[in-house]
Amino acid sequence: AKSTPMNFVKKSQSLQQAAESHSYDD
Repeated sequence: AKSTPMNFVKKSQSLQQAAESHSYDD
């Protein structure tokens, strides 16, 4: 995702570990 809302950013911090495994780059 190019434009990530603050809500997603906050959640991303919690799902950072999962983010590394999953590709959120659409």
